[in-house]
Amino acid sequence: MIIQKKDIHEMSEEYFFDNIYKKKPIILTGIIEQWKIHNFDLEKFGELYGNKTAPVRGSKKDDFKEFMEVEVSEYIRYINNNTEKWYCDFPTDYEEFPNLLYMYSVPKIFKNNTSAYNNSELHEWLYLGSKGTGTPFHVDIKNSHAWNALIFGEKEWLFAEIGQDYLNIKDENKCLKYIQKANELLYIPPNLPHKVVNTQNSLCITGNFWDEELEKSYEME
Repeated sequence: MIIQKKDIHEMSEEYFFDNIYKKKPIILTGIIEQWKIHNFDLEKFGELYGNKTAPVRGSKKDDFKEFMEVEVSEYIRYINNNTEKWYCDFPTDYEEFPNLLYMYSVPKIFKNNTSAYNNSELHEWLYLGSKGTGTPFHVDIKNSHAWNALIFGEKEWLFAEIGQDYLNIKDENKCLKYIQKANELLYIPPNLPHKVVNTQNSLCITGNFWDEELEKSYEME
């Protein structure tokens, strides 16, 4: 499988839903440049949010669910000496960052009879990470679709096969690899195992969403 790259303004919704949706990942361009956050760098992010407190977590399989809270300015200060690979991530409706939701806009093709809410919680996040931070192999929550919009930096993605035992992959060289660049938005279909590592200091906005009927079934559980 090869990951396609398409300008969203040159791709029809019909093509997306017939060939991509629920089937395979794709890189979309022409989206992030329209967002207020698109020209942020580390310095500008620190100027705007440095005095805020945010959660950080580990990046490895055995510690990525361990959290602590730090000031954003402190995290940025040590971002190039982050030996423990702490990764800063939090919901975009996090009360410490009240205007963040207005800094980006979810593409229309991801809002066609879908919901970004599950059990009344918004599943859209900001990730700020130093080189070497990331998330181990996983599939996204409750059969959700996912998207990842890289504001600055670079990420290495690895994809396993749907249904593969991704917790016990012996040779990652056999996985599909993609290097995501700034201003690229990656769509990931449900149940596709993936791993991501920041190969540079990086900032991204990411989200999960559900087809409405599926989302309703989860709310009834």
